[in-house]
Amino acid sequence: MPTAATRRSSAASNSSSQGAPARPRQLARLRAAPELLPSAVKEILRWVLPVVHFARLVTQDTELGGVPIPAGDRVVLFYPSANRDTDVFPEPDGFDIARVPNDHLAFGGFGEHYCLGAHLARLQLQTNFRHILARLDDIELDGPPGRLRSGFGDRIKRLPIRCSARWTVLSPSCGDRCEPGDVRGQATILLCVTGQGEASP
Repeated sequence: MPTAATRRSSAASNSSSQGAPARPRQLARLRAAPELLPSAVKEILRWVLPVVHFARLVTQDTELGGVPIPAGDRVVLFYPSANRDTDVFPEPDGFDIARVPNDHLAFGGFGEHYCLGAHLARLQLQTNFRHILARLDDIELDGPPGRLRSGFGDRIKRLPIRCSARWTVLSPSCGDRCEPGDVRGQATILLCVTGQGEASP
């Protein structure tokens, strides 16, 4: 559902905000090649999967990986583990914004369990990072992150980030000299990204 997708993209935005400052080369690569944004979002979703696990009920006797599983048993799917499957992802513990293919399971596997709001969530993340890259420079961590203790989801409650912000000053006195997107000043600010997807100075 779109609401679930919003929660997923919010969680991914929070968690991936930790990843960008910690990987300055990948961030610089994305700035230099913004066409990589769609694949970068896929890698962010693979890397910081907001859902840790789901349980499923086995409806008939089956076998998985050579292990027999009788009907009536419950199996737990650990999505972060699946997204680091060495049979699927070369160098699974690496963070590569140009990773192709990237068959992550951030929105569930397939069929009826696939998230209906997956397209919306990807669009939200691409829009978020497009605006972040256009307005913030020199992004770096400014302290340890605070995580929400949960066995079900991966959430960040507090993430101090230091960066430089760019903006356009609109003044009637500058007349024709003011062009759209003109950068007139720069300041260093401290952001605290909360678990609700908010940022406060």
